[in-house]
Amino acid sequence: MGETDKIINWKIRNVSQLIPRESSSPIKIIGDHLWRLTACTGNVEKSDDEKCLATHAHCFSFSKDDAWFCDAEIEYRILFQCLSKRTAVPKSHTFTHRYDAHHSNFGFPNIIRWSELMNPDNGYVLNDSIIIQAKIRYLDDYFVIPMIGTELVEQTIQWRLPNISQLSTTYRELPMQYICNNDNIPWFVKANSECSDRTDHENYLTTFVIVNEDSASDSWSCQVYFEIRLLFQKLISDDDAPIMHSREAKLSASCTHTGIVKFIEMSELLDPKNGYILNDSVILKIHLILLKTNGF
Repeated sequence: MGETDKIINWKIRNVSQLIPRESSSPIKIIGDHLWRLTACTGNVEKSDDEKCLATHAHCFSFSKDDAWFCDAEIEYRILFQCLSKRTAVPKSHTFTHRYDAHHSNFGFPNIIRWSELMNPDNGYVLNDSIIIQAKIRYLDDYFVIPMIGTELVEQTIQWRLPNISQLSTTYRELPMQYICNNDNIPWFVKANSECSDRTDHENYLTTFVIVNEDSASDSWSCQVYFEIRLLFQKLISDDDAPIMHSREAKLSASCTHTGIVKFIEMSELLDPKNGYILNDSVILKIHLILLKTNGF
């Protein structure tokens, strides 16, 4: 299997709680592109109340030229986890799509009916988790512009938040960080608790990434991708995985921040049985990727 033919295996935990808002996989770099999968619930038909699982594959280029594109074939499978079915070959769903700067995601609005997915006899669900597999194959002549000299500009840090039980609507800030792509671009993270219309009047941990906030220039812009993971400090089981949210956004002088309003309910975060809290602190792991910059 070469650079143009890769497999992403994504375990989705707490699948019974999956909602219409998308859940996202970690990114994977294949060739000169970044890939991630998303999943959410939907309806089989617009006029139908029966739920289904929807999945999409997202592709981003870290070329500075917006004229990039790639033609790719994506083969999806939901893997069997039941021992009696692991030797069977799961049904596959395949599509081809031209990804570019303006059409960066494509997928299946109805890959499987919810009742079929959640039926224990079908072998997809184990410990309230499923595994989605996507095999990505680039088709011939998939670059318009050669990606010569492009480098991935990224930074990963861990942030321990102490006294988490006392977190309030007042933001706590990670000390300023600098990501380098010939310019040292400042960025940091804010976190607070919020109970408002945006959180359906439930108390949630809210996180935001802020880039170049105090710049005197009003002509800069950048495209960023970030992942924020809530790490376990006590391993509950081998099947557990950190809660992770990700987002891709274009930031500029008029909008310097992007984030996750409903990261996790505070009651779930503070419950010792869930393994996130230790000595009244939690740990966030932030991975920031700078895709494009202008005006720096």
